[in-house]
Amino acid sequence: MIRVKRVYETPKKEDGYRVLVDRLWPRGMKKEAAKLGLWMKDVAPNDALRKSFHHDAMMWPIFEKKYRAELKNKKDSLAELKKLEMEHGTLTLLFGARDPEHNQAMIIAEALRKYLAAVRARSSASRRSASIGNHSPNWPFPPQHTPPSLILSYNDCRASRRFYGHTSPSPKSRAIPQDAPRPANAGARKRLGRGQCAHS
Repeated sequence: MIRVKRVYETPKKEDGYRVLVDRLWPRGMKKEAAKLGLWMKDVAPNDALRKSFHHDAMMWPIFEKKYRAELKNKKDSLAELKKLEMEHGTLTLLFGARDPEHNQAMIIAEALRKYLAAVRARSSASRRSASIGNHSPNWPFPPQHTPPSLILSYNDCRASRRFYGHTSPSPKSRAIPQDAPRPANAGARKRLGRGQCAHS
């Protein structure tokens, strides 16, 4: 879990691991009272961008766009914050600005949440792919778990083929239609005289 909190607020147990993401130390704040786990200056906006926002009245959308682009070059710092969140469960990003909605900690938190969501999605997809791969090429039924309903006996296969006309009956089983023409002398027997044979 990633939380955002003003450093001047009273530290609480549910804050988890507390990290200050300001480039300058908060005015009037004692280090003992801050209860910090880490002060990460490098992830904060560069001096030029910070001064433009606080002193030159840079509009928030412009600052947000520029700072997001700057964070793309601070992958090491973001990776360290991601690691801390995974180790401690809860990571609280601290800032000193008076505006709780418009500050760099909010932008960092959003970037971390998107990254962690993408990591979890890739991990879930990888597990699903591995599960399918273990069953190939017989997915969804592994060889050792073939459902009994899909196992056909030899006789079942022969009966199925005869039903759909894939096999023809054997010559012995072929019936001669009753109305088929017959040879004229089919039923007659040649009478042979005494001493005659069939070849004469």
